[in-house]
Amino acid sequence: MMNDHIGSSFILLPVLILTAACTNGTLTVTAFNSQSPPTSLLGQSSGNANGTGVGAAGMNGPRAIASDGTHVVVTDQSNNRVLIWNSVPMVVNQPADLVLGQLTMFGNSPNMGAATAQNSLSNPTGAAIYNGHLLISDYTNNRVLVWNSFPTVNGQNADVVMGQINFTNNGSSASSTTLHSPVQVSVDPGGGVYIADSGNHRVLYYSAIPISSGSAASWVLGQGSMATATPNTSQSGLAGPYGVSANSNYVAVGDTSNNRVVIYSTPLSTNGPLAVMVLGQPNFTSGGTGCSSVNMNSPQGVFFKSNGNLYVADNTNNRILYWAGGFGTTQAATQFYGQPNFATCSLNSGGLSQTSLASPNGVFSDTGGYLWVGDWSNNRVIITPWY
Repeated sequence: MMNDHIGSSFILLPVLILTAACTNGTLTVTAFNSQSPPTSLLGQSSGNANGTGVGAAGMNGPRAIASDGTHVVVTDQSNNRVLIWNSVPMVVNQPADLVLGQLTMFGNSPNMGAATAQNSLSNPTGAAIYNGHLLISDYTNNRVLVWNSFPTVNGQNADVVMGQINFTNNGSSASSTTLHSPVQVSVDPGGGVYIADSGNHRVLYYSAIPISSGSAASWVLGQGSMATATPNTSQSGLAGPYGVSANSNYVAVGDTSNNRVVIYSTPLSTNGPLAVMVLGQPNFTSGGTGCSSVNMNSPQGVFFKSNGNLYVADNTNNRILYWAGGFGTTQAATQFYGQPNFATCSLNSGGLSQTSLASPNGVFSDTGGYLWVGDWSNNRVIITPWY
């Protein structure tokens, strides 16, 4: 896409951006350059704009993205709401069709300026869709809300709450039925639910989407029991995890304060299991930051595809990292997005543009080969063909 097309209407057509190199007579073709222009944007009308907004097209700190191939869901965190498109957005800055957490597209107060309720949100941070269910992490209310069928009206009530015994409580603690500042939520192919319970330094696993409020989790990652909440840098420990994503064989955790991603084998069979891989660190006891193909700085959202490809929102390095399926522990990332190279990690590198990133928090890859990025500090979602 040419730069002068940004701000006009884009049609989301299959696009293949190729780079080629010839070495010793062999032509190597790599799909998608690391700074491919986005095919579309949500939240902004131009690639060089990043202001906050409300209404059906504005955003303020968008984080998580989820889609079932029809609906698209974005947690518009600092507007205290979730935006829903009933079909995949086809043009730049396309207005959303529905809002949750507010009664209208122009409301943005935490809990709608009142007490915690069945239809309110305060800093929503995670989203997942599974078999018609919608799950939303409600960070400041210390809960995850579940809609048993896809919402059809603005401000629709949730059906079930996880982490609280009812829809009006919002306290935090460490137990099998409570949460403390949950961030990303993920549902595996079998319907098991994982919640990155950041304030309790753990990930909770539920064997199925609960049908009643206040249900207990089945297993915990990052702690030896449901009652402990101690940060730790080890093969079994976690510290402030913000990200979690599962496929059929593994669950990846964005272990944010340890500046790494740890990967566990599934199915789980015990509390506090040992991770089988670590990315971003040379071993399970290191937790430093860095800017390279083998380091991270506050990784947040993660996304595991069914083929084993892994995407990580490397937040403070202002980039997306990608590992092709079949990688091993401590392995270098395969590719990056949002920077000119692995050694550059500045915010909006080269200046705000259609390919720069500023504190990305959420990442999602759809079945059509499009990368969706919650570009948090630029108040937009980038949609681009990329791995």
